[in-house]
Amino acid sequence: MYSSRALLLALACLNPLGCGAGPSSSDKASAPIAVELAPIETGAIQDLRAFSGSLEPSQRVVVASPGGGRVEALKVQLAEVVERGQVVAELDDATLAQGLREAEAQLAQARAASVEAESAVEVAGREWERAQALHAKGVISDAELDEDRVRHLQAQAQVAMAKAEVQAEAARLELARIGLRDTKLEARWEGGPDRLVVAERFVQGGDTVGSDAPIVALVGLDPLLGVISVSEQEYGRLAVGQEVSLSAEAWPGEVFPAKVARIAPVFDERSRQARVELQVDNADGRLKPGMFVRATVGLDRQEQARIVPAEALTSREGQDGVFLYDEAQGQVRWVPVTAGVREGDRIAVSGEGLSGRVVTLGLERLADGSPVRPAPSPPASGE
Repeated sequence: MYSSRALLLALACLNPLGCGAGPSSSDKASAPIAVELAPIETGAIQDLRAFSGSLEPSQRVVVASPGGGRVEALKVQLAEVVERGQVVAELDDATLAQGLREAEAQLAQARAASVEAESAVEVAGREWERAQALHAKGVISDAELDEDRVRHLQAQAQVAMAKAEVQAEAARLELARIGLRDTKLEARWEGGPDRLVVAERFVQGGDTVGSDAPIVALVGLDPLLGVISVSEQEYGRLAVGQEVSLSAEAWPGEVFPAKVARIAPVFDERSRQARVELQVDNADGRLKPGMFVRATVGLDRQEQARIVPAEALTSREGQDGVFLYDEAQGQVRWVPVTAGVREGDRIAVSGEGLSGRVVTLGLERLADGSPVRPAPSPPASGE
């Protein structure tokens, strides 16, 4: 019969690590831990944030018909460049041209009537002067004198009425001229570039349109307007003039420069975000309104910062820090740090004695003073 002690020893020897085959617990604690290291860099780092947005035209102009009529000719095509003041459409002007001729005739008649009235007032004026002289000599009665005075006053009133009629007919003529001129629809806008592009045609030649009906829409393509929405967290870190990099799905791998042009002074109550408008240079015209874009903005920047890989940052007892490698001792030292600007997988840190290399892999088993065994560095490119 085996004793209890012998039985326990026999069972322990069934374990490959038993019966003295493996290291003791003290040996395990002192064994170097395999880790990977990365150097601490010194340089500039920037907090880059990406926002989704879309492109809009920097200017949009809709050319409309002031009055109704039939579209005689639509003189521009989709995507055609239009200069300021260029005629884009013509309406049928036959009726308006006839109205203009009639207005010219009416004005001529009114002017003739005015001349006739002025002649009549001159005659009545002379008769009134003659009557006054005869009345002074007692040749005519008071009643006859009053009749001549009334005729003179009536002649003066006719002159005033004739002049007023001339002014009214001149106004009607000007309206007829404006109406005829408005049959040639010109592209006019204030400010911005002198050339816009036809984005949409609302009618075709031969269509009949009403007053204020839209004919064509023109847009400005250089520069374009990029629109993004930002949260309260980023809002205070943006400024007008700040540089932005844009990318578009239509042009993968390319970056387009832009800058912050305007920042909305209010937040949308539903989304709790604010509208930010970007000025996007587009001299080559490759970007188009309506395109989806991603805008990358540098919110914060640190110069001459201590930079470590983000995976080197760890926490012990609620304190952020890194493990510095002491090559002479073959062990690591725990250094508390304060994290700063982050750029991708790099992060700026501040703390005491930050130089050399930090642990990036194998952090879970480390403590201050732990012995480590660095993994071999990968060979340089070309070796």
